[in-house]
Amino acid sequence: MHTLQRILGTTLLVLLVACGSGTGATGVDDVQSDSADVQIAPQDTQDAVPGTDAVLDVTDVAQPKDIWIDSDVPPIDVPPADIADIQADIAPDIAVDIGVDTGDAFVAENCNGGFGGNGMCTNGLVCWAAPCPKCGMMPQGWCLPPLENGACYDYTTCDGGACYNATPMNGVSGWCLPAIATAGQCWGNASSLTPDCVSGSTCEGQFVCPPMGACPMADKPGTCTASPEQKGKVYLWERSGGIVSPGETVTVTWVNYTGASVFLPGCATYNIQTTSDYTTWKDLGPGVMCAWEGVAVEVPAGGYVNTLSWTAPNNGIGNYRFHGSYSVGCTPGKALSQANCTGSSEIDSDTFFVGMVP
Repeated sequence: MHTLQRILGTTLLVLLVACGSGTGATGVDDVQSDSADVQIAPQDTQDAVPGTDAVLDVTDVAQPKDIWIDSDVPPIDVPPADIADIQADIAPDIAVDIGVDTGDAFVAENCNGGFGGNGMCTNGLVCWAAPCPKCGMMPQGWCLPPLENGACYDYTTCDGGACYNATPMNGVSGWCLPAIATAGQCWGNASSLTPDCVSGSTCEGQFVCPPMGACPMADKPGTCTASPEQKGKVYLWERSGGIVSPGETVTVTWVNYTGASVFLPGCATYNIQTTSDYTTWKDLGPGVMCAWEGVAVEVPAGGYVNTLSWTAPNNGIGNYRFHGSYSVGCTPGKALSQANCTGSSEIDSDTFFVGMVP
């Protein structure tokens, strides 16, 4: 991981201990000397001479840095807002202390022979392929510093989780976070081809602890939050990214950005439709056959609900979408036919393609 990134995380934790109290710290930089915040090993002092550039070489990026804090100091309770204030306040000071020239940049070299590269990397760099599932062609590769244990450039090395805070083309790795288990929760700034929030939304309220030392609180996912344009709308969201392989299973999610609960049928919450001309849609029926309508599914205001997933047919190449309906003003805990709902609306998902792609 990049030297500055590690120093920022460590200095923040030391300052939290120095500034904290039973009522929480404030976002004020009252430290007399930032040089006391971080300890740097002698072999790394070439990067810490004031007024010089922090050299970005393979050993700096790829190897754990000799930077530490006092592990005997217990974590303290600090409001996340204060943490953000403190980090923003100390970052310029740290940049001066270690002599960082923000104009320096890592240049990722092409290593994929199909894109003009020679398939090789020099100076200890490794060839990393940018994830491109279902793109119909070999992904492009770039020479990047090798990963430390637990680090990542993309979600493919995170065992189903998210890769947080990585900027591969700058040679900066991130670290893996657990997969989101609850619809509507999210990791912001995570690289993933299957986002946690419907397009246009933001992830608010998360807290992510850097993977080093003590931390004032545990990692906590954020909540998907509607943009101003999305407020008042309901979405039937298929999480395929627009292309689905035959036999692939697609997660289907209802998103309610209105100010009150909406209610879905208790069994099949959508039908599958297909088209050959994008004008006339053929209804293929629900993804499941129901013997009873079931208790209506409530999607609370601002909520996300994953419903029955759908598996694309192995021989059904073409364009598809999901079609469903939701009701409002219903009595919770009852089937829709008995819930005295005051109204209903129909909705379509985005169109997606099922085809033979890698």
